[in-house]
Amino acid sequence: IMNDLEYRGDEWEKYAHDYELKSNEKNSDTSLLIKFLKFVHQSSNEQFAAEINQHLNVDSFLAWLAANTLLTNLDSYAGLGHNWYLYYNTASQQFEHIPWDVNESFGNLQIGNSPQQMLDFDIYRPYVGEKILVSRLLAVEAYKRQYLNYIRKFIDGPFAPGTMEAEIDRLHDFIKDAAKS
Repeated sequence: IMNDLEYRGDEWEKYAHDYELKSNEKNSDTSLLIKFLKFVHQSSNEQFAAEINQHLNVDSFLAWLAANTLLTNLDSYAGLGHNWYLYYNTASQQFEHIPWDVNESFGNLQIGNSPQQMLDFDIYRPYVGEKILVSRLLAVEAYKRQYLNYIRKFIDGPFAPGTMEAEIDRLHDFIKDAAKS
């Protein structure tokens, strides 16, 4: 499990080994990430609750977290810390969580859990190890309600059994000939 958004001080050299900087800019402002990490780790609970929206697109992150929880995808930030980017959006001046590669969804990657444990994965602690960003967000009652509202919305919508069954059938019909070949 990768180190979880550790704050290691103010020098980029302490982060460069574990963070792959992707930018078209030769001199990207790495201090923005460092300031974000410092805020996540060192802000008081009150300051975090009041100011996290200035640093992170919280709504988008909570929507992802709800979907990821329902998918039980541990090959993500919530699990091994894989398959995601933290993108600084210069227009909004916020970080954006960008997930990718959800092929280990539906409990396919179990990280030592039994199938039953994967079925019973705790929606109030939808991560493995320590995930400071998730735990701090869910400690804020308003964000916890927002996350739970997303879970309800998804269960009543795209994750509803009838909707899922129809999509599974559609995808099956789409690929069955190619799979047979």
